[in-house]
Amino acid sequence: MLTFIESGVFIYVLAAIAGVGIITKLVSAVRYSRLEHQAEDVALTGDTYIRLWKNKFENAYRINKGMNDPELFVERCINQCRMLGLQLSKWDRLNRVLCSVCLVLSAVAVTVEVRGGVETALVLDHFLTSLSICSLMVFIEVFCETGEKRQRIGLNLTEYFVNTLSHRLQNGSETVTAEAEGLRRDLRDQETDFKSNKKEGIHGLSREESRLDKERELALRESLERIAASRELEDDGRREKRSRAKREEDARLIEEILREYLR
Repeated sequence: MLTFIESGVFIYVLAAIAGVGIITKLVSAVRYSRLEHQAEDVALTGDTYIRLWKNKFENAYRINKGMNDPELFVERCINQCRMLGLQLSKWDRLNRVLCSVCLVLSAVAVTVEVRGGVETALVLDHFLTSLSICSLMVFIEVFCETGEKRQRIGLNLTEYFVNTLSHRLQNGSETVTAEAEGLRRDLRDQETDFKSNKKEGIHGLSREESRLDKERELALRESLERIAASRELEDDGRREKRSRAKREEDARLIEEILREYLR
């Protein structure tokens, strides 16, 4: 192991580990930047994940008739964001993990060189090089500010869900309920009129008029069913487009980052 360290290969190994950490950090930073930009105007966003989170919030709001903790909902949604099958939070954390690995390996290398009687100048040179590599990783960690970007994304999404989407869903549910109640009242009124007319001895309705009454009744009932299922039909077409666009967007993002890094 002493020969491996003295030959300088150990420094190249540290540089390779640092390169992996820096690339993953840059990828996660760019992805967080795009999410932050899209979260500034959630109503007009084209991001697949944010549109999916909006639909999930709407469905949960309708099922539970409200949302008790929007902040927790947003935090869980951001944690579910993935790139190439790996959670975005893990991409972001990988640089810190690899930086810790480099520090531990550097300490082990210095210890082995000191005990092996290596010249002090060479030990100091290896130590400073390792420290520079780790310092670069720390600088990238601070420079990207992924933690602050993640926090701003959460605040923007929470503000939109609480102040805009919740009120719209509440007003929309009240409108649908009012329309349904109106249709039910019409049905009850027609049935009441028909029964009262029947009791009074009015039997002069022709077969054609009876058929029209039945058709109107069926049309009113079908309209009630359409009101209840209208929102679900609007979301079916969007889910298929999101599932196709998700993989293409992630692959395109990685390709752009690697192209900029290797340029």
